[in-house]
Amino acid sequence: MKTKSLLLFILLTALTVAASASQYRNVFVEMGYQPAEVDAKLKEVFNDVFHGPNKVYFEVGDSMGYISDIKNHDARTEGMSYGMMIAVQMDEKDIFDRLWRWSKHYMQHQEGQREGYFAWSCKTDGTHQAEGAASDGELYFITALLFASNRWGNDTGIDYKAEAQHILDCIQPRAFKDERPRPQRPGMPPSSGMAYLIDPETHLITFTPDGFGQRFTDPSYHIPAFYEVWAKYADDDRSDY
Repeated sequence: MKTKSLLLFILLTALTVAASASQYRNVFVEMGYQPAEVDAKLKEVFNDVFHGPNKVYFEVGDSMGYISDIKNHDARTEGMSYGMMIAVQMDEKDIFDRLWRWSKHYMQHQEGQREGYFAWSCKTDGTHQAEGAASDGELYFITALLFASNRWGNDTGIDYKAEAQHILDCIQPRAFKDERPRPQRPGMPPSSGMAYLIDPETHLITFTPDGFGQRFTDPSYHIPAFYEVWAKYADDDRSDY
């Protein structure tokens, strides 16, 4: 997947997409670039990722779509959730909804011990290549859904806030007292069960929410601003945490 392109695009949108509203800064304009030049660059990168000859976004039927890791011929929660974040910031509701429907239909576990989590890698036909989750996917899914809730509301076909709340209910129990096994500490035998997305003892996001990855984290997963969004907009009784 064009991970660098996706990350570049997220950076560009973060710095420019809301600049028309007076309360947001456009850092590139502050550096001396003309607004039209910035907008053109933003559209160029967006079109390269979603529409151009080297695109990584592909539509499926009338209502779904996926972002492919072209090199490995699969779709990953990293790319799907990054793509949703890009789509909501660019006000591309159709792309956002298509990516979410594909993610929910093919990737998200709807029952069992992994309920609410997402299989991090699927073939482009939706077949799972791995059942476990990679925590950055859930991190971006939740935040993108809350952004969509605020931008488009929850009565246009998808209840975005309810979807975000469902993930949170599954991956981060309110009181940490449900039936899920508590995370094993370093040096202890890994648990076969699922753990929390955020470790309740260290308050750090897990590398993977399972017996192996719960024992460490990944610096690229630490995005405190996302937690501020959850606290403010998730309405899930976890804002203090």
